[in-house]
Amino acid sequence: MIDVDGQCLPGQPGISSSDGRNSPTAARGVATQMLERGADVLYHAAGSSGLGVFDAVVTARAQGKRGVWAICSDTDQQLVATPEQQKIILTSMVKRVDNAVYAFIADYNAGKATGGVRLMTLAGQGMNFTVSGGYLAKYKLVAELHRVKPAIIDGKIPVTTALCPAHKSDL
Repeated sequence: MIDVDGQCLPGQPGISSSDGRNSPTAARGVATQMLERGADVLYHAAGSSGLGVFDAVVTARAQGKRGVWAICSDTDQQLVATPEQQKIILTSMVKRVDNAVYAFIADYNAGKATGGVRLMTLAGQGMNFTVSGGYLAKYKLVAELHRVKPAIIDGKIPVTTALCPAHKSDL
């Protein structure tokens, strides 16, 4: 069973969302602050700034903090990380753009294609997790994640969309 005991640990005041996506140095500072305040897992959705998150977690491990991880976003970043960074990447949450393109082409071929926003959800296979680093398997989490996916889709396990209060103004 996965037991999540989480809280928002806001980082550096004054770093906007747009600045935060393109500054590995700023992200490293924010990630270091979060680790110092007790964070175990840092999920970044920060573009190239994720490199700074990786560096902070690598440094924390080198300083003896065991059990700290990074979770990546968008693509399987295990495949492009350095060997040192690969050791701290638990998984990546990947956007399944291939499925979005396929769905649009299927709609186009059926004469139902429209412009605008298309929301790709977990139910619509718009996202998934990766297992490329082997850590989810090592800690026997793959089966548990596959077990909870339908419960999330069905709403039996609620997923909050609430933002950390410190970052609501960045939207």
